[in-house]
Amino acid sequence: MNTKRILALGVFDLFHVGHLRYLQYARAQGEQLTVAVAPDAMVLAVKGKLPIIPEIQRLEIIRGLSGVDAAHLQPASTEDTTAAVRWITQWGITLVMPGDGWVGSPRWNRLTPRLAERGIAVRFAPYTAGISTTDLVARIRARGPG
Repeated sequence: MNTKRILALGVFDLFHVGHLRYLQYARAQGEQLTVAVAPDAMVLAVKGKLPIIPEIQRLEIIRGLSGVDAAHLQPASTEDTTAAVRWITQWGITLVMPGDGWVGSPRWNRLTPRLAERGIAVRFAPYTAGISTTDLVARIRARGPG
């Protein structure tokens, strides 16, 4: 493959500047950026709660960004390494770029060498300090009604 195809992954709920910076950073690493948006059912299974913004709207937001070449609902969790290797390979990805909050996690410690066997690199994107969806939700709740 001559073209460096980057994969960014996330829930992208309550889209904020941290999401934007992550996707801009990922896009700068290659020629094409594909984004995998976690579907509602996957988020519920992993986090025990649904995203505030439904999956179809989160996907539309990501597809509407100028630096994104393609965006899809993520077909399977990266926790399932066999399935993840399959869909990441099928998408023609050459570099997977999770956020650096995943550095050293069991999931990525298992998945990284499996992807490397297919010639797919993993590099972690820097975290934007001071902003997260969890923080936004907490601030909204703290303000109360009104």
